[in-house]
Amino acid sequence: MRRLAGELDTGAASLYVYFKDIDELYLAVLDELLGTLDLRRGRRPWRKRLISLLASYTELLTSYPTLAKTALFARPSDANSVRLWELMLALLYEGGVGGRDAAWTGDLLLQRATATAAEQAVRLHNPKTTAANDEVADVLSGLSPTDHPRLTALREEMLSGTPTTRLIWSLEVLIDGITTRPPQPEKPS
Repeated sequence: MRRLAGELDTGAASLYVYFKDIDELYLAVLDELLGTLDLRRGRRPWRKRLISLLASYTELLTSYPTLAKTALFARPSDANSVRLWELMLALLYEGGVGGRDAAWTGDLLLQRATATAAEQAVRLHNPKTTAANDEVADVLSGLSPTDHPRLTALREEMLSGTPTTRLIWSLEVLIDGITTRPPQPEKPS
């Protein structure tokens, strides 16, 4: 807070008037950025709109590593995060996923998108991650096919695909799973 206050040419105490701590400030900034997402309904099928929404959300967070980490713990509480959740739930309902399944699926999809953003943000903004990726590739290349037949057979696939391709694949898998699963009765906790 002191560093930010210094950049704004004010005292930290003046920021505490509006935000109780840095986490609250990050959540406010995150909510402002969520307001830049295109939340219009559109005419494409619900599934394409949902994946597009989550991909846009991920792309937005990838640009802001600290906010991507903050978003891992955020819950819908500010205006734009509530709007994001409302649209996501409406799209799930449109796809036949309702009730608790929609709520939990929304949470799962956002967790996946947010985790991808946090991971990619670190990779893009930290030069050490390229070396770490090379180390993983070296480890996989050095494995014995006798001892690790599956890992050696799939070593190229383990690191293949762009972050966006992998994200979309994972979202499709999750959506396929929930839309083919019979609705679960909601039991009291």
